[in-house]
Parts: sequence; C-alpha cells; structure tokens
Amino acid sequence: MFLFSLRITSPFSSFCCVWTALFLNLVGASFTHASKSPALEPNLFDGFYIGVEGGLVNSKVKSSIKEGAIPVNTHTIDPGAVTSGSKNTKGFIFKALAGYGKEISNFYLGVEVSFAKDTISRETIALIINVRSNRATENAVYKRGIIFGFSPKFGYVFDKNLVYFTAGFEISPDKVSITPRVIMNSQSYQRKPTEVTKKTNISFTPGIGYERAINKFLVRLEYTYNLGSTIENKKSSSSLVFAKTCYRDNRFSFGLSYKL
Repeated sequence: MFLFSLRITSPFSSFCCVWTALFLNLVGASFTHASKSPALEPNLFDGFYIGVEGGLVNSKVKSSIKEGAIPVNTHTIDPGAVTSGSKNTKGFIFKALAGYGKEISNFYLGVEVSFAKDTISRETIALIINVRSNRATENAVYKRGIIFGFSPKFGYVFDKNLVYFTAGFEISPDKVSITPRVIMNSQSYQRKPTEVTKKTNISFTPGIGYERAINKFLVRLEYTYNLGSTIENKKSSSSLVFAKTCYRDNRFSFGLSYKL
C-alpha cells in the first residue's frame, strides 16, 4: 500500500504522471492489438510532414562565482567560501516542425527540423563569503533565444503506431544577465549595472516518443532531456563577479503533424 500513497504536490508533477500513464497505456494497448492482427495500412509514416508541438519544461539552472579577488570600488573581497546557487524553474515551450520519414519493413528512419521558443527565465543566486564575513552575491538569469533543432529519428512501426527515439541537438542564441551586490563591514554597496553575456550554444537533446496515425494526421507524445549549455561572463576591470551559469531541462510535450 505504501507505493500507492504517493502524493502529487504540484501541477507539473500531476502532468508528468498523467503523461507517463497515458504513454504506457497507449503503447501497451497498441502492442496487444498488433499481436492479434497484422498491420492494416502499411507505410502510414512514409513521407514528409509538418506540425506543431507544445509542452511543459522543468529546468534546473545553476550559477557559481569563479574563484578570484572581487573588486569593489577601491576595496577587494579576497577569495573565501565560494558557493553555487541552483533553482528549479518551470515554463512552457512551443515548436513548429517539419520532417521526413521512411519505413523499412517495420523499422523507421527519419529526420526532423524545428524552430522553438520557451517562456522560461532561468534565475538563481550564488554567494561568496570571505573570512571577514564580507560577502558578494550574484543574481543570474539565463534566457534562450529562438531555438533551432535537428533530430534524427529511429523507431519501430506496428499497426498504426510508431515508437521512436531521437538523438538530436539544438542551437540557440543564449544570454546570461548578472546583477551583483556586495556587503562589506555591514554596509551594502549599491548594485552595479547588470552585465549581459551572449553566446550561441549547442546542446544535445535525446528523447523518446510515441506517434499514432489517424488518416493523414500524426498525434505525438514525447519526452526530451536537454543536457543544456554553459555561459561564463567575461572578466574585466568593471566586472564585479566572474560567474559560470548553466542549465538542464526535462520536457514533456504533445504534438500534431500532417502528412503532405
């Protein structure tokens, strides 16, 4: 009974549980049906398609202050106890996609390209404290730009169903905004102007999914893990802190495509 006493503590957790249960139920039912009867319409997944996709993202962002003296006007905070800040942030992602697939016996080979945008401001705070209890904090916000995705697809077709995995990657013009603050001798120094560092990043995005063919439409459920990327702000004479910020994403999405 203990296994069934788990409480759902957030809308995101509820969505993940429902998505997983639905995915397993659909795949299990389709395998059962396929074992009883042969495929009725072969090559349902052959050809070009276009579609849209949307879903929830659970992102973990982490930022750490690099070791080194931190200049504050004419004073300096020497290296001390450097800590990293991390935080889980949730949001949405929306995607337009196009692809091509080919059935070879019951196996499927395909490729897909997409353009996407997420709504997440990945924000966290890191801290450094030296032996004299002087401290500096940084508020770091990681944002992704328009995301271009490229995903080879490999799968297995049975009846009107496709189970697949992807080994894709994404390219996006990302940026990190860092706003520092320093407290020395119990005095809080005015925040310096926010420092923005931009970088075009490439991230690896493996995933698994399930598609169901309904006439010319393909209904999709998909899970994607984004290994994420890292940005370090530049060290300069005006830079109060030298920081490294990175993120990781878990995505659960629903999509609808149309075969051309």
